[in-house]
Amino acid sequence: MRVLSNPCRTRGHSENGANYSMLFIRISLYAFGLRNASQTFQQFLDDTLRDSNCFAYLDDILIVSIDHASHYRDLEQDFQRLNEKGLVLNIEKCIFGADKLPFLGCEVSKDGISPSKEKVESLVNYPQPQDVSALRRFLAMLNFYRRFIPNAAEIQRILYDLVEGKKKREKTTIDWSEAAFQAFSFLVSRSPVHRYQHTSPAHPFQQINLVHPSQRMNLVHPVQ
Repeated sequence: MRVLSNPCRTRGHSENGANYSMLFIRISLYAFGLRNASQTFQQFLDDTLRDSNCFAYLDDILIVSIDHASHYRDLEQDFQRLNEKGLVLNIEKCIFGADKLPFLGCEVSKDGISPSKEKVESLVNYPQPQDVSALRRFLAMLNFYRRFIPNAAEIQRILYDLVEGKKKREKTTIDWSEAAFQAFSFLVSRSPVHRYQHTSPAHPFQQINLVHPSQRMNLVHPVQ
């Protein structure tokens, strides 16, 4: 997405300026790198797409429809709203009418949310860390997907014990169980899915409190 008109307040023109040669340049539109630009743009986008079937995070917009006919109507409505606010989409980066698609590092479909295959492969194929620094990098990569792994905290504790008390970039060789690493990689590669839960006014907190076993193949899925 490209923003054509998202103006700064008048007072911000000089505060966000820059010296160039013998000139002082003042900007009238939000530029990359401003401290509150992301928050301001997110609020701007939320106001633009309010009361629509959209989930937006900065320049990533997900439109959810129940069928193709509804999808066409939703697209037309959202395109009109974006156009009124001076927002332009890069069609080459857009995906239309898909049953599943990548969104914010995950794969979203009618069945739920699962880790992206590319990210899972990068974790599974990650070489076994030989020092503290490498193990910390692996744990950092894994943290984003811990919500998909049942009992992730207990499994990660085995690995965190190996870096406890060590400096952040320490290159000390570590000695840890191959079985622990293989078990952890196995849990990640299973790619569990967050199933969508149905809530009602009578039970507003069931999505948080309950784990529903009545899913496909009678598997219990963790609830975020």
